[in-house]
This record gives sequence, structure tokens and C-alpha cells, in this order.
Amino acid sequence: MRVHSDPVCFVGTQGSSRGFPPDAAWNWSMKLYHYTSPDHLPLIVEAGYLKLVESNISRSREHAGPDVVWLTSSPTPAAGHGLSGSRNDKKRVRFTVDVDRRSVQKWRAWAKARGIASDWMNELARAGGSGTWWVSERPIESSQWIEILDLSTGQPLATRSVNQEEQYQPTIPFLAYSWESQVRQYPQPGLSGIQYFKGDLSPTVWVDCLLYYDATGELIGILNHYPMDNDDEVAGSVNVYVRPDRQRQGIATQLIDECARRWAPNPAQQAYTPSGAALLNSMSTNRPQIRD
Repeated sequence: MRVHSDPVCFVGTQGSSRGFPPDAAWNWSMKLYHYTSPDHLPLIVEAGYLKLVESNISRSREHAGPDVVWLTSSPTPAAGHGLSGSRNDKKRVRFTVDVDRRSVQKWRAWAKARGIASDWMNELARAGGSGTWWVSERPIESSQWIEILDLSTGQPLATRSVNQEEQYQPTIPFLAYSWESQVRQYPQPGLSGIQYFKGDLSPTVWVDCLLYYDATGELIGILNHYPMDNDDEVAGSVNVYVRPDRQRQGIATQLIDECARRWAPNPAQQAYTPSGAALLNSMSTNRPQIRD
């Protein structure tokens, strides 16, 4: 199999990977929210982190699953989120936090993996907004707080400025290979979701391929990771293709997330098309310091 190096999203390499630090990693920044009451706020600020609390995996047994920080992608508590029913107004103070997306999980998938009973999960979901819930099994440190906002007044209690300068710039102005020229190199049809495929270039050289198949088994997304040097790429290079009519549906993001979990490539090593630079910039932000 021959794997080319010009994808729909971002491509290839700029020189040898030896020029970059070995511990370089993707900056998978994700903005989420945590709601609390004014009574709890001083305790949180003094502690310097959002602490882990009961995850409610079991209806009858406390701490049946790991404690978590409860988060949501919703910037408003209007959906409920289980915040009502307390003498403290848990909808009044909103923390905006900047987390590594690999350190958080969607609540439903996480809860199912932890063995929650389906009837109990459905009952919890009736609190409202469960489709936006995320959990972290790690405390959220103050260095990850972007803003603390009093929703009753709209006044920020603490903020930090965010550098909007784009981190990734396009270096390749056009695509050299079409989707059609690439897709024929991979097995089809396939099982729905992301599947791994080892693309052998020789008995000792291969390409790690992540293939995204839709519900009908059609291949609609491709990510190639090069674990070793070959005639076209140096070790650590990554390229991504998404079928043109399926772009902007989160397919490239899912492939890149899975690649980051498996191999943690260095984004500074890659060369980018305009769409690739835009995608990476949308997935990452700088991490400025919070100020009172």
C-alpha cells in the first residue's frame, strides 16, 4: 500500500522530527462550565481547585464509582443540570474552565462504562441537560479557570485574558491528491466507527491508519500516522483526509483525538493546509493566567 502525504485537513512534515523536543504534545484545550453557589465559592477559591464529589453511579451505594468534577458544555444552567432542590443557589456562580479534552469524558458513555443501571441513568438524566454533561476524574486546578462569573449580576468575579493569536498557520496552499485517489487504498466496507488498519509499506515499515466508517460501512475519514521514516515521510508525521461531502461534521476531530490518545504526535512538526490550520486552531487555545 502506498500512502500519500497531502490530506484534506493537514499534512506531512517540515523537516526531521529530530528538531523537536520528544515530549512535545498536542494542546487539546476544551472550554467547559461548572456551576456552584456563592456559599461554596470562598471554599473553592481557598482550596485552589474544583474538588471531586460523588458521581452517583449507584442509586443505593455512595462512592460506587470514582468521584468526579461535574462539568457541562452549556453556558447557561437553564436546562437544570440537577442544580435545583438545594437551599443554596447552585445556579448563581459559573466557572469557565479550560481542560485537556483527553482528561474529560461525556457523562453517558462514562457512566455506562462504570456500570450504571440504565433505569437509574435515565432518572438522573431527567434533571435536564444530560446531553451536555461531562465528568473529570481529576480536580480542576485554579490554573485551568478562565472566568468566575456571578450570573445574577453578570459581573465577573475573576477573569483571565485569552491570547487570540492563532497558533497554527497554513504552510501548504493547495491539495496535491484527491479523496478518490486515496480512498481506494484502504479496505472497504468496514465496521461503523473508527477502526485501526496497519498499512504495510515493506516487511519492516508500515503506516498506522485510523479509518472512519459511517453506519453503512462506507469509508469517509482517514488518518495516517507514520511511526518511522519512509520514502515520503519522517517519523511522527500525520495526515488526515475527510470525504468532501462529509466535512465539518466532526470526523477529523474524532480521528485527531484518537490519534492523540494513541501516539501523541507533535503538532509543530506538521505542515498545514488552510483548512487544517483552521481545524487545529479551533481545537486549541493558549492558557493565560487568571487574575483577580
